[in-house]
Order: sequence, then C-alpha cells, then structure tokens
Amino acid sequence: MSHLVWNYRGVGNRRTVREVRALVKAHSPSLVFLAETRQPSVKVEKMKWKLGLKGFCGVDSEGRGGDLALFWDESLHVTVLESCKRYIDVAVVDNGAGKSWRSTFVYGEPRVEHRQRMWDHLVRLKGTSALPWVVCGDFNEALWQHEHLSRTSRGESQMEAFRDTLMLCELVDLGFSGVPYTFDNGQNGQGNVRVRLDRACACDDWRELFPYVRVQHLVSPRSDHCPILLYLDASDDHRRRGSPKYEIMWERDPKLPDIISKAWARSRPGGDLGNVSASLKTVMADLRTWSKENFGQMEKQVATLQKELENLQLNDADRVLIRQKMQQLDELLYREEMMWLQRSRIVWLKEGDRNTKYFHRQAVWRVRRNNIRRLQKEDGSWCNSPSEMERMAASYFKEVYTKDPTLDPVAVLDVLEPKVSADTNEHLLVPYSDTEISDALFQIRPLKAPGPDGFPSRFYQRNWSCMKEEIIKAVRQFFVTGHMPEGVNDTCIVLIPKVQHPSSLKDFWPISLCNVIYKIVSKCMVNRLRPCLSELISENQSAFIRGRLISDNSIIAFECIHHIQSSPGSTDFCAYKLDLSKAYDRVDWDYLELALLKWGFAPRWVALVMECVRSVRYSVKFNGRLLQQFSPTRGIQQGDPLSPFLFLFVADSLSSLLHVAGQQRGLEAIKICRRAPAISHLLFADDSLLFFRASAESATIVKDVLNTYASVTSQLINPSKCSILFAESCSTQVAEDVKQILGVTQQAFEPKYLGLPVPEGCMHKGRFESLQSRLSKCLVDWSERYSSFASKEVLIKAVAQAIPVYVMSIFKLPLCVCDDLTKMMRQYWWGVENGKKKMSWIVWERMSLSKSQGGLGFRDMRAYNQSLLAKQAWRLLTVPDSLCAKLLRAKYFPNGNLVDTVFPASSSAVWKGIEYGLELVKQGMIWRVGNGANIRVWRDPWIPRGPPFTPILPKRNCRLNKVKDFLDGYGNWRIGLLQQYFCPADVDSIMKIRTSPRQLDDFVSWPWDRSGNLTVKSAYLFAMSTCWDQINPRASLSAPSGGRPLWKLVWNAAAPPKMQHFAWQVISGSLPTLAEKYRRHIGTTVVCALCGREETSFHALLVCPNAASLWDSMQRSWPLPNRTDIVCTGPEWLLHLLMESQELIRSRIIMVL
Repeated sequence: MSHLVWNYRGVGNRRTVREVRALVKAHSPSLVFLAETRQPSVKVEKMKWKLGLKGFCGVDSEGRGGDLALFWDESLHVTVLESCKRYIDVAVVDNGAGKSWRSTFVYGEPRVEHRQRMWDHLVRLKGTSALPWVVCGDFNEALWQHEHLSRTSRGESQMEAFRDTLMLCELVDLGFSGVPYTFDNGQNGQGNVRVRLDRACACDDWRELFPYVRVQHLVSPRSDHCPILLYLDASDDHRRRGSPKYEIMWERDPKLPDIISKAWARSRPGGDLGNVSASLKTVMADLRTWSKENFGQMEKQVATLQKELENLQLNDADRVLIRQKMQQLDELLYREEMMWLQRSRIVWLKEGDRNTKYFHRQAVWRVRRNNIRRLQKEDGSWCNSPSEMERMAASYFKEVYTKDPTLDPVAVLDVLEPKVSADTNEHLLVPYSDTEISDALFQIRPLKAPGPDGFPSRFYQRNWSCMKEEIIKAVRQFFVTGHMPEGVNDTCIVLIPKVQHPSSLKDFWPISLCNVIYKIVSKCMVNRLRPCLSELISENQSAFIRGRLISDNSIIAFECIHHIQSSPGSTDFCAYKLDLSKAYDRVDWDYLELALLKWGFAPRWVALVMECVRSVRYSVKFNGRLLQQFSPTRGIQQGDPLSPFLFLFVADSLSSLLHVAGQQRGLEAIKICRRAPAISHLLFADDSLLFFRASAESATIVKDVLNTYASVTSQLINPSKCSILFAESCSTQVAEDVKQILGVTQQAFEPKYLGLPVPEGCMHKGRFESLQSRLSKCLVDWSERYSSFASKEVLIKAVAQAIPVYVMSIFKLPLCVCDDLTKMMRQYWWGVENGKKKMSWIVWERMSLSKSQGGLGFRDMRAYNQSLLAKQAWRLLTVPDSLCAKLLRAKYFPNGNLVDTVFPASSSAVWKGIEYGLELVKQGMIWRVGNGANIRVWRDPWIPRGPPFTPILPKRNCRLNKVKDFLDGYGNWRIGLLQQYFCPADVDSIMKIRTSPRQLDDFVSWPWDRSGNLTVKSAYLFAMSTCWDQINPRASLSAPSGGRPLWKLVWNAAAPPKMQHFAWQVISGSLPTLAEKYRRHIGTTVVCALCGREETSFHALLVCPNAASLWDSMQRSWPLPNRTDIVCTGPEWLLHLLMESQELIRSRIIMVL
C-alpha cells in the first residue's frame, strides 16, 4: 500500500493528467493527493475514473492558487474529518489488514508572514483524534539550513517554528530516498533555488503500525515539485531467517549454567582452537533444543498468559493463583525486554527498566534501515530482485577482496627504516599469561554483535569458570604452533549504510563480525603491540596510538587551513584531502608482511600476524541471509581488533614516501610561521590531508608519490571524491593546473570535515547546524511518551550530551548554540502534552548541579565547552613535545610562556577556543614548588589555599621576585623573609609546602583532582562551583560541604530509579501539587479534594488522611519515625524523614511514595 503526494501546480491539460496516470499505473497508490490543481473540484473529480480511484474529496480555494484533491481506492474506508484550503484530514480504515489510522494531507502557507497559522492548525489537529497520525505534503518550509540550497540562507526563525511545531505535534520526519530536494525553481547559475519542502511526518504510534514505511522522492519532467511516494508496507519481502544466536533472555532460567557446562563437558574441548570451535557448535545445538522447549515464541506466551490472568480476575479466582500468574507474566515481560534489547543494539541503556516497546521499535527500525530493497547496477539501471541482488553482492565483494597481480610490493621497502628494537621483539614474544588472555576476553563489549557461531562475549564472560581452562590452553597452542584451525576465523560481513540513502554496494561499509574465540587471540596481540606504537609510527599519525589524540591532528589541520586562508604569504600553498576507496579491504597481504619484516619485527611475530590475516573466510550477510563462503586474497577485516593497528603501518608508508620526496625532490611542506615545524601531511587512520606548494611541479611530485603508494599497497585513490583548498588569492590558472594534474574536480572542502565544521571565516551559528540536527534527531527518536524521568536521564547523559563533545573539544561554540542545545534537552525532559509544552517545574540551572548538590548532574553546555577546551590548553602546558604543542607554541607563544602571553585578535577559531579554555586553567591551576626558579612570587599562583593562590598582600618594596629567593641552599624555607613580606595566613600556608633538597624543577598542577592532572570532569566541577550560590537557594541542605551525605540517602537507596527520581522531585520542590500549580498561576485552587486543606507535597504524601493511614499501617510493621514528630513542612521534610530512618527502611519509604 502507498500514498502518492504531489504539488503539481495545475491539472488542466492532457499532459498533466497523463503524467499523473503514469505514476498511478507504475506505483498503484491507494491514496493520491494533489495540491494546487488550479481547477474546480467538479472538474478535478472526473479524474478519478481515469486514475481508477473511486473515492474523492476536493477543496476549492479563493483566487487563482490552491485547490486540493484527494483520491482513494475503494478497498479503503476513508472518512473526511476536516478540510480547508490548507489541508484535508481523513480517517482511514484498511479492513483487509485490520489497521486504522489518520492521514492529513497538507499544502503549506506560501507566505512566511502567515505560516504560523498553518502551524497552529496542525497543533490543533493533534488533539482532535487519538488515531495513529501521518502528515504529508508540501509544507512550504525546510527543517534545517542544509535542506535549502541557494545563494542566500533561509530564515532560521521560520525553520525553528516548523521544528517546534513538529515537536508539539510529536511528529517525526520519516526521511526519504531519491533526490535530496523536492523543489527546484529551474533557474540557472546563482538564481537557482532548491529546497526540500515536501515530506512525510508521523507519530510513534503510526510508525509502529507501519514499521517498514519508506518515503521516495520521484522525478517529474514538468513540475517544479517532486512527487513523493509513501510506501506503507515496503517490508518484509526481503526478510530472511537469521543464523542461530545466543539469547541473553536464556540467562533468566537458573538451569542455563548447568546445560552449558554439561554440553561443554560432553563435547570434550581440548587441544586447539579448532576443537573449541567444534565444542561451541555442540553447545549451541543443545541450547537451541532447550530453548524451543522452555521459551518458545515470547509474544504468544505473553498474550496467552495475559488472557489467562484476565479470566482469573473476572472469575474472582484464588488470590494465590492470581499472584503466581502475575509473577509468571512479569518474568515473561522481562525476558521479552531482554530479547528486544539484544536486537536493538542499544548499548547505553541497561535492561530491567521495562523499555520493551522502545527496544522493539529500535530493533524494527534497525532492520528497516539496514534492509536493502534495491541496488543500482554499473550501467545505471536498478535491480530489486532478491536473488539477483545477492549475486551482485557476492560478486562485488569477491572482487574487492581479490589480490591485484600487477602490484610490486618491493618498490617502497627501501624507504622504510628498521625501528623495532630487540627489547620490543622480546616483549612481543613472551608467552601469554592466564591473566592476559582473560583480560583480552573481558575487554570485549558483552553484547557486541557476534560472529557466525552466534556467541557474544557475554556468553564467555558469564561462563568463564567452566570454559577458562580449555580456552586458555587453546589460545596458547595457537601462539606456539602459529596455526589457526579452519573455521575459527570465519567471518560474517554485514553491510552498514555510510550515506543516508545508499544506492549501490559502494555506499555500504563491510563490517566484519568475527567469532569471539578468534577475537581473544587478536586482542591479546593488540595489547602487546599497542604500547610500542608511539615509537614506531610517525608523529603525523594520531589515531589508535596511546598518548596521542585525534583532536591534536584536527587542531593542526585547521590551524594550517587558517594560515592558507588568511596569511598574505600563504597564497603559494594548498590543502589536499585524499579519499581512499575501501582502504582496509584493499590492503595487500604480501606488502604488509614485507613491510613488517622491514620495520624489524621478529619473523615469528610477523608469521602470527599474517596467519590471523590470511586464515579468514568471509560470508556476506545480505538482508539477513548468509551468502556462499569465500576466501579472500587481500584486505584486513573491519571489526578485527588487530586491523586498525596493522593499517597504521600501511598508512605510515605514505609518510615515508612524502618524507623522502621532501628530501630528494624538494616537495615543500607548509610552515605557519618561521619557527613552526613543517607540516607535509596529517593522517587520521585512513583519512589523509596533504599540504604542499600550489604549483604544477609540486602537484606532479605528489601525484608520483600517490601512484607509487597505490601500486605497492593496493590502496586506491578516488580523485572524484578528493578535494583541494587554495588560498583566495591563488591565481585561477595555478589552481586549474594543480587540479588537472591531480585529477581533482572538487575545489574547497565540504562544510564538515573530520566530523567538524571547516573554520572558514566567522564561526557563526549556522556552522554548527549539523550538530543541532543530530541532537534533535536523537531526542525525537526516543519518544518522551515511552520514557520515565529515569530513562530520560540516561538518554540525555549517555547519548545526547555526548554528541557535541568532539566539536566542543576543538571550537568555542557560540553561546546561542550552547543555549539551543540546552533548550532541546530541556524540552525533551519536560515533554509536551496535547500540543503544548509541559511546565518546567524547576530551573535547568539547578538540574545542572551534581546529584550531591541537589541537582541531576546534567551538564551546563557553556561550562562543559570551556572544560573540554581547558583540557586542550592543559595539554599544551604538560605535553610540550607533541607536534600540536610545537606548532601552536611557535605561532602564539614563542617565548614558551602560555599563561602570560597576549594573543593576537586575528588568531584562528581553534586558538580562540584554546584561549577560552585557558581562562579556566588560569583560574584553577597552581604551581608546585621544586627549586622555585620558575615561579614568580607575586604573579604566579603557588600558595596552597583557595583561589587565586597568589599572595594576599601586594608586592610593596620587595626585590625578591622568585620563590627560590625564599629558600636556603638546603631547600628549606627562610622563615624570617616569609614573615617580613607575607601576611601570617600566607606564611602558615607556605610553611605547609613540602620542599626537597634535590632541587627538582617546578611544575604546574591542578589541585581540583587528586592526581594533580586536569581532567574534563574536575575542570567542569570547578567551573560550575563559581555559580553555586546563585543557582542553589537551599544551601543548608545541598551545599558541597554537607550536601553529599544527605543526597546519598536518595540516590544510594535500594529502590528503582523511577522512585529515586520521584523522591528527588519531592525534596527539590518540583512536584506538581495544587499549591505549586496555584503559585505558578496554572491552577485555580490549593484545596485538597479529599480533606479541604492546602495540598503541598508534605500534605499529599504524609498528613492527608489517606496518606496518614498508610503511614500508620507501615509504622506497625517497620520502625519508622513518628510522622507527627516531623516539624519541617517544606519540601525538605522527606530528607529529614530519611535521615531519621535506618538504611533498609529508607528504601521502603522511597518505594512507597
């Protein structure tokens, strides 16, 4: 079933009708909506016979524009609920499928000044029906700036109004496939305007009714709007039964460990990994047989038990039997939740919170997102036959993983230098201990997608006691023999879309799902190799190397780009972004082996590595079905723990080639200032960024280097996806020459590079739109209707607040962007009801305090941004030898004094962010005294007490400027001098400083963390402490000095998170009682309906007659304090009650509330 929606702008001629008929014939929609027909309804109605759709509803507009028409098939029962010149609202019943829903077809207000009327109509329609709701049509508005392409930007306020409307209506954009814009004004050049104005949005109930819905943008040769086709059940045609997998819901049965241990013992694993793999098959077979007998189909069991329970309650059966059935039902619901949790791949939320509906929805949407319904062939035609698509996938990946016989892997070996020491090789080859092997297993995430054997690492971790001995023995056997038995390294390739709307197999990432038993081996080798990498891999690479951060290279990259764009002398340089096609999948095995040997790795270690690489056998998983297995002849697995580290050595070959090209052929690297290190390239794992002089000669050298690199390693440069950035003052002829030599067509970088906005010009709000869009989508996907405050807290902290972390660690976000991010999270927290935002019962600033201070620990985005940038500034102080620190020091503080340098106003956006973080570092840092030679007495912070750590008294006439002047030759304090120049309080603090006669160097420290090192957490807490008094009016209960033990009574209680949150609401005064509503002018009375007294939280939960009787009955069973002794009647009464109760009673009190 499908809907066809189109703003055609006139159906008054035969060609128009013919095109509509062709679309109806091709796609067989059950409903067709046409906007701007520009014909009377009487005339348009005659089209229904030509379209073969017998139902009709039309709306005539006033004037020339408008006119709406809706046609529907007679198989549907359609009732028109409401219609006007802007929409037709109908209720639809599909008797054949047993489904009912509501569809609203819209034609949005074309004039911006009147568009709010349309939004008000939608909000009003939200509350007129409880049916699952879908809204589709031409809204005449975009959601985000990236949906609008023209020389001018779209008004942010009008897009924000549209987003707010969808939020109030609880509608979610359903996405699309096809062309990205639905409106094109048809003009050429700068006058061209393309916008996504037409879309389909639906509520969660409707999306659950049609979980496999798909929206496709069609193409029209005549209209300026694209038709949109809404497939309601585009589904299940390609779904296949998956391979057997270990189910975590089995763990609810106490018999499971015995079944596993018996099957494991009966299979007699031993000897090598091959025997272990065979034993696992036996265990899986036994588990599946047992599961069929004891678990069956969960949904049917739940439905049957619910029916039995209903009958027992109706017949007033024995209460003991009813209670038993309720316990059985509760257990089944828990198992069902675990089943859907496992399928949803949600890693940030724990099981046990009864989020079954959400897990189910996420699992269905995950299948829908990953399901491939059609593929584009090389000739441009489309294929939607399942069998043919499977053949295409099998053929494509066999070709991808087939070695190129023309390669010459020896050609580059001469530029590689031996770097591996004898000590490193000895360390790599030491026999593995039991602890190392066990640690390797427990480092694998428990519910990470399993390999073909179906066992996730959670299975091994929970049954390690009975399997440990055999698995450790088998892993050791591999390291002795160097032989990987057949089947252990069998791998399943799953296809993950890397673009929003993939069309060909090139648009998918082939992620390898390896068996955990193999991952243990791989992880062991990684743990040995990783500590050695910083000595082996060039400093131009920042990924996967301990002590280096990917953000360091990002900072260097953007600093170089800023130099190219803004410095007068930088016109001769350019930045070249490489795009490697299938980088991991094309790695040549022979070159990798020879390169590792040339680096100096021991032949035995190299043999072990290559056995892991060469023993793999692939099976592509296409729409849930495993295709025929094949053995590759090149490539490393994306999903193998070892692969990222092996690729570092392949990528480092490019570093060596560029280094030699600079020495022997004069390839000049960029220097952003005189003393700065020259930067020829930066590597981000498989992403590369090259800097060189913009000339035909340099471009030729770069081209030769890349050709050599490709001919040896099998890496394939894709020029069509590469891009190059020149200075604005670079001559057009030079730029064209360089582009032609390199084969690059795209000039200037995309708006977002390395996950960050490219800092060209002012970093205004629009540059961070993608960040806001991602956060908005995240919050919309988790419907607030299905989540308690406890669940919302987890989502906001674990996911929503993690989204902007990377961007905020590089740039200072505009304050309006921080406020917008906070606004999104705040609106999600409080939610909407009946098309209106719910009341905010407590200010967000208080909720941003830590839980020990009476808040919920949500992050203040401004303070968090500064804390992340403070970490970058701290690294410049404490890791001065990194490439990033050398470059920034040379440009911004060549004297080496970061703290006191005055920075230029023309600095880059990256450096302005570091300056912002440095402000926080200056406020909180302290110097630790060694020999005192580097600490200025009167200016530097060094006295260990509260900030600012500088002397209380001014300098006066003292000529002693260094701390060393107040130390004698043995490192002891000269008390007389201290008493002469410092106040007594400072003298006492200084005398507490421990000094050493060894005369160590002074160093900076961060006193707000026990380690003395600045962490983002400690910096954030320090930043938030400055606004404590203004935010928290209840300092007596919640102050940092004494609040922590009090609030622990709530958050450490053995009660469900929902109950803890309710207790927090009571204590924080945010419970929506009648008194609180009246105070906020949203209620008309404060009188309790039961007893006639003022309804506060104290009254409603403790002294109201009904509540009082409950407390009195509990008091007879539990040693509760006498409620009449509680004199505090404000919100803190509960906290006082918890303080007077024993630990077990506290949990019961919170549960009863």
